[in-house]
Amino acid sequence: MAEAPAVQAGIRARGSAAWVSVYRLAERLGQPVQSSFGQLLSGPCARHAALSLGLAALCAADGGPSYGLSPQLMLRLPVFGTHTDHVDIRHAHGRHELSTVQLQCILFVMDSDIARYAAAPAQPGPRGTLAVLLRFGRLALASAQAWGGMPAPGAQEQRLAEAGAVWQPGVREQLALDEVECWRIGYGLMRHGLRWASAMEVQALTKLIPQLPLEAMPPSGALPVAMPPILAGALAGGLLPCLEGALRRARHAPKDGADSALLALLVSYGQQGGLWPLVARALAYGEPRQAAALVATLGKALRTFAVPLLKAGALGTRRFCPLAECTTALARQLLLDAVDWLEAAGTQGGPAAAAATAASAPQQQLDRLLSYAVCEWLPPLCDLLSHYTTLALSGQIDVQSAAYLRDVAAMSAFATLRNRWLTVLARRAERSEVEARAVPGTAGDGWRQLLLGSLGVVSALGESLAAAPRQGEGPRGARGFDSMGALAEACCCVAAALPREVRAAVAGGGAAGSGAVGGQSGGARPGRGSGGPDPLAASWSLESARGLAAVLRAKREEGTAAAAEALEAQLGQWVAGGGEEGSRGVRSAVRALVRLPQIDRAARALPSDPAGAQSLLRTCANPACDNLAGESEADLTLLKCGGCSIMWYCRRQCQAAHWGSGHKQACTAMGRRVV
Repeated sequence: MAEAPAVQAGIRARGSAAWVSVYRLAERLGQPVQSSFGQLLSGPCARHAALSLGLAALCAADGGPSYGLSPQLMLRLPVFGTHTDHVDIRHAHGRHELSTVQLQCILFVMDSDIARYAAAPAQPGPRGTLAVLLRFGRLALASAQAWGGMPAPGAQEQRLAEAGAVWQPGVREQLALDEVECWRIGYGLMRHGLRWASAMEVQALTKLIPQLPLEAMPPSGALPVAMPPILAGALAGGLLPCLEGALRRARHAPKDGADSALLALLVSYGQQGGLWPLVARALAYGEPRQAAALVATLGKALRTFAVPLLKAGALGTRRFCPLAECTTALARQLLLDAVDWLEAAGTQGGPAAAAATAASAPQQQLDRLLSYAVCEWLPPLCDLLSHYTTLALSGQIDVQSAAYLRDVAAMSAFATLRNRWLTVLARRAERSEVEARAVPGTAGDGWRQLLLGSLGVVSALGESLAAAPRQGEGPRGARGFDSMGALAEACCCVAAALPREVRAAVAGGGAAGSGAVGGQSGGARPGRGSGGPDPLAASWSLESARGLAAVLRAKREEGTAAAAEALEAQLGQWVAGGGEEGSRGVRSAVRALVRLPQIDRAARALPSDPAGAQSLLRTCANPACDNLAGESEADLTLLKCGGCSIMWYCRRQCQAAHWGSGHKQACTAMGRRVV
C-alpha cells in the first residue's frame, strides 16, 4: 500500500501523456474531426486535470500564485520528469527538470480558450489566460537562458504559444496586453530559445516581426511625432537589438542556424513589401544608438563576411552560402525600398510636405540613418557587382548562359540599385557643393568623397559602359548586368557632378579618381581608387556612349536616349580637348532625364553631409574590422589611439592593422590638429 501514491501519480502522468497524444492526433485530422476531439477533451474533468497539472508545475518553478488550486493537491501532483522517483514536491530536493507533458497539457487548454473566446466566454477567462501565459513565457525565457551554454540535442517536444492568437480583432483590447513584456519574452526566446525549438516553433517565433500590423509609409515622407502604438511595445521590448543580434549570431552558424532562418524570412517579407515600413519606423522612432548599431552591424556583415564569400564563389553555379545571399539581399531590398520611398515622397510632396518633414524629429532621425545606411551598405554591394562585371568582361562568366541565370538576376538587381542611388547621390553632391559656395561651412564634401572613394563611381560606371551592347548588337550583345535606362541616368548625373574625374577617365582610360580617399576609414577599398587604369574596362568611351544611346532608341526610351546622346556629345568634346569647364553638354543631358524631378526631390531629402549620421555611434576605425562578438555594436569597448586621440578601436589587432594600412602616417598630423 505504501506504493499506492506513486502508482496513482504514475497513472495521472500517463493519462496526461495520452491526453496530449490524442490532442496532437486531432490537430493532424480534418476540421470536423478535430472539433469533435476538442469537445471531448475540453470537458470539465479533462480541463481541470490539465490546468491542475500545469499550474502545479508552474508554481514549483516560479513560486507564483496557484489561482485557488488546493495546496494539498498541488504538492501531490507529479510535476517532474521521469528521471526522478519523487512524487511529493516536498520530498524533492536539489534541481529537477519539469515534466514537459504537464506544461503541454495546460498550454493546449490556454490555446483552446483563446481561440474560443470570441464565440463564448471560456474559463479561466482571457485575463487569467494572459496572466498564466505570461508566466509561462517568463519561465520559457529563463529556461532558455539557463540552458544556453548546453549543446542542443535537436528539436524538443515543446509548445510555444503563437502570437497570432492573441492579436485577433477585438481580443487584444479585452485582454489588456502588457505589450512590452510580451515582446520582451518573444524577442528573448528568439535570442536564446530558437536552437531548442522545432521547425514549426521557429516559424512561429520568427513571424513575430512580420505580424506587426503597420501601414505603408506616408507618401509625403513626413512622419508624425508620435510613433504607432503597436510599434511602441515592440521597440521597448527589444525589436532593434533582436534584429541586430540575429545578424551577429548568424555569422557564427551560417549553414543551418535558426537566426539564418529568421534572416531568410525577413528577406521574403521584404520582397512582399512589408519589411521597409517596419524597419524605417524602427530607425525613425527607435533609440538612436540602437538604430545606428543595427545599421553598422549589417554593414560590417556585408563587408567582412557576405560579400567576400559571394566573391569567392562567383565562378560556381551552386548556392555557395545561403546566409551570405540573404544578408546581401536584405540590404539590397531595404536600400531599394528606401530610394523608391524617397522618390515617391518627392513626387507627391511640396513645400508644405518639406516643412512638415523638417519639423518632425523622427523624420530627421530617419534621414540621418538612411544616409548612414547608404555609406555602410552600398559600397560593399557595389564592390560585389564590380567583381561580377570584371569576370563577365574577361569572359569568365557568360551572362547569356543558363548556368548563370540566377547570378545574372541577382546582379541585375544590384546594378539597378546602384544606378538608382548614384543618380540621387550625384545630385546631392552637386547641391552640397552649391550650398557650400553660397554659405561657407554649411555643407561638407562627404557625398563627393563617398562617390569617388569607397563607391569608385567613375571606374564602376566605366566598367558597366564597357559591358553594355555596342551599336547594332542588340540585347544579346550585353556582357554586364545593367538596365540601360538606369545606367544612362547614372552616367549623366555622375558626369555632371564629377566633370573633372570623368574627363580624366575619357582621356586616360579609367585612371580617374585615383587620388580619392573613401569612406570614414580614410582608405580606398580594393579595386576602387587604387591608382591605375583597369585593363578590362574600356571606360568612358565614345563608342560605349553611342551604343548606349542606340539601345535606348531601339527600346523607344526617347527621353533617356536624348540624354545619352547629349552625354555622347560631351564626351566627344572632352576627347577633342575641351576643358572641364565646358560641361554644358552633360548638364543638358541631365536636364533631359524624364525622372529628374523625382531624383532631385529624393536628393533634397538627404542631409547635406553624411558625417553627421556617422556621429550617432562611435565604431572601430579599422575599415577591415570583422569583430561581430557580442549582441550589439554599441556594446563593444573601444580603445582610444594614444597618438592622435581621434581614432578608436575595438581590439589591439584592429589598431595594429589600421596602423599598418596608413594610419601611422596620418596619426602625427591628426594629433597636431587636435592640439
